[in-house]
Amino acid sequence: MSGKSDRGLLFLTRLKQRRRGEKRAKIADTASHSENDVESAVAETQLQNLFITFYRKEEDNGPLFSGKFDLYAMVLPFLSKVYLPTNSPSTPQYEELYKTILTYQAKPDFSAQVVLPDAPYAKDGVAGSRALCDPMECLPYDLSLEDIKAVNKLSYTEHQKSFFLARDSDVGSGPAITANTGIIDGGCGIQTARGKFMMKRVWTKANPDGTLTELFEGFFSLMISYSNLYKRKGHGSGDDTEFAFWAVRARRDVDGKEIGLNLGS
Repeated sequence: MSGKSDRGLLFLTRLKQRRRGEKRAKIADTASHSENDVESAVAETQLQNLFITFYRKEEDNGPLFSGKFDLYAMVLPFLSKVYLPTNSPSTPQYEELYKTILTYQAKPDFSAQVVLPDAPYAKDGVAGSRALCDPMECLPYDLSLEDIKAVNKLSYTEHQKSFFLARDSDVGSGPAITANTGIIDGGCGIQTARGKFMMKRVWTKANPDGTLTELFEGFFSLMISYSNLYKRKGHGSGDDTEFAFWAVRARRDVDGKEIGLNLGS
């Protein structure tokens, strides 16, 4: 699961990950689109029509934490430089970041995906990422979001804050959602797998037609301990993956249906 970072790779590029017993390392994915490829997509006319698929009707009761989302790691340099440009003292450029994320989503590229059930969250959510793969099968784990709770405010630990570009990301935090992460049905060769998912809305823009553009941010972690079988095969004792992210609502197909992972039965 380790590899050399490539500035042009989006999927999981530079996510902070630590293999137990080894130094903290950065992993890269094998996404098929380079940064230049994605930037060229801005000129495509189909992208101009894409924006309407990310809006939802404005809600009087605040953010709606349900449906499908695409996640983008904050350590991706081609996003972080838009979020906090070098010529800007400290003010996040949320609108420009949102527009930039959409150009990558149009390919489509993303660091991870999640789908959340409707409140009051009687069902588990589902997540997936190529950063989190079975070392034997080389296939992504089927991840669960369990014990989902709506909260009035997020509070990150100092360790979690170290993954954010702005260390005060939880200051003034409004309504948010939290969940425990895991592997559906436990996974093969896995002794334990647990972590955290936390997300809040950080920016909105009301549009003349009554729709609402939204940008979210949060934190994702999953600590995996391997069974003796995987240890004997030379995969170490486990893998810890942690990253802060921005998120946008999933794209929609021609029928208006969200594109992405599906909830379990």
